[in-house]
Amino acid sequence: MQGEHGQETETHAYPFAGQANAKVSLYVLDLPPRSAGANPSGAPEAVLLPLVPQSGEPGCDDCVARGDYYVARADWVPEGLVAVQLQDRRQARLQLLLLDVPRRSAHLVLSEAWERRGGSAQGRGAGVGGWVNILDMLLVLPCQARERDELLFVWGAEREQDEGLARLRLYRYARCGEGWAHGALRCLRTLSHPSGCVLSVEGLGLCLSGGAQGVLYAGNEEDAWGQRHLFFAPLWTDAPATRLTSDRGEHSAFLCGAGDCEGGRTLLALVTHSLAQPPRLSLCALHEAPLRVQALTELQRAELVDPRIRQNPALRSALRAPELFSFRNREGLRLYCALYLPPPYSLSSPPPSPLPLLVSVYGGPGVQAVCEG
Repeated sequence: MQGEHGQETETHAYPFAGQANAKVSLYVLDLPPRSAGANPSGAPEAVLLPLVPQSGEPGCDDCVARGDYYVARADWVPEGLVAVQLQDRRQARLQLLLLDVPRRSAHLVLSEAWERRGGSAQGRGAGVGGWVNILDMLLVLPCQARERDELLFVWGAEREQDEGLARLRLYRYARCGEGWAHGALRCLRTLSHPSGCVLSVEGLGLCLSGGAQGVLYAGNEEDAWGQRHLFFAPLWTDAPATRLTSDRGEHSAFLCGAGDCEGGRTLLALVTHSLAQPPRLSLCALHEAPLRVQALTELQRAELVDPRIRQNPALRSALRAPELFSFRNREGLRLYCALYLPPPYSLSSPPPSPLPLLVSVYGGPGVQAVCEG
């Protein structure tokens, strides 16, 4: 470095402009069983996993052959398989691969992209035109919920046919013959509510006392945009997703014991807050007939007013919750807004003359930046 004595090395996460991108590979360590004792070589074997499907199978983009991609996700799934999500550096396509570790083979399961001329590009060999967000919504069902020669998984994606809003779908991937080559992919059903957006998945394979299984996820509906509610989507019936929470605001759930039933009840820790209500942590149970979340006991409640604000009356009167509203733009799309006005003005009592306006624009439509929490 200039101006310094001696030599110092700088480490950068990304290459400089014009320089080659990093080449990414995926390995697994072949660990010997404990009963076999230590590896004589002193180190476990590192096995390189292929990221290119075999000849005759649906292939990946040329970016894989060039090494110009991100390994966005890698998850172990049953039967000694690894589910890998690859995205090209243009962020135009996201591909789900199934890596068969024992056979050292890769198989393309599905691909997400945006076509240039409208319509969803879900499937194999679709064109590209926009960017694809990487969601953390791949959930493989446990072995007892499926046959040995198939994989059942929940996949979340933002597609043009859904107006760019995240939806959860249940898929079946069945292998043909030996290994997982030339597998058949089938979408069994859409799990999430058709008029809302999925924000996160809270639990998978949730088992109720009556034997019903489903997915617990957080999302919203058209009549509750800006809020975050909990929904239960059954896996094996065509019944629609059921909204479990009713209070305005945002709700987040943390399953107790991975959703196991305790005395016929599924327990969860629920955090609730809104523009008028500070965060509240409660222990709740998921009940049936009707399906609902029932609070058992309140564990913790945050203070309504920050002590620093309580000690300063002028600051307390100046800090107010935003006013939420929406309008449609020239293309007819509904935009949601949070308006912060200085006191004593409000939407119902506007200022007599225009005020300077600071605008912060958010992306979307999957990004929920205007929230009632």
